[in-house]
Amino acid sequence: MLGFLRNRTVESSISIAHGTSPVSLSEQQLVSCSSAYNNAGCGGGWYYWAWNYVEVYGQEKSADYPYTSGKTTVDGTCKYEASKTVAKVTSYVQVGQTNEQIKAAIAIKPVSVALDAAKAVFQ
Repeated sequence: MLGFLRNRTVESSISIAHGTSPVSLSEQQLVSCSSAYNNAGCGGGWYYWAWNYVEVYGQEKSADYPYTSGKTTVDGTCKYEASKTVAKVTSYVQVGQTNEQIKAAIAIKPVSVALDAAKAVFQ
């Protein structure tokens, strides 16, 4: 889920900024490659840690780095190729937690959210 939610925010932001159709970015790259940024692959992570990774390395298209972790519980070996990078995060802002702060942020551009799915209410 780390890759999916984060990717949709970045994909949408790029599309809005450039007036283009969204490009599909690789979730698998984040699952397999962002462990040095405190993410735990299939074991979870935080979108802002993923963004820190993408600020440094950029991200490939899903077509170039397809998703495979859903078929196994293995995160996979990182197979990042710098020459295939199509997107980078240059900055991000953590939004406040009140309804008003979230509404104000959504009015500007797409936002990501995080939930602690380890809580009993989700299980």
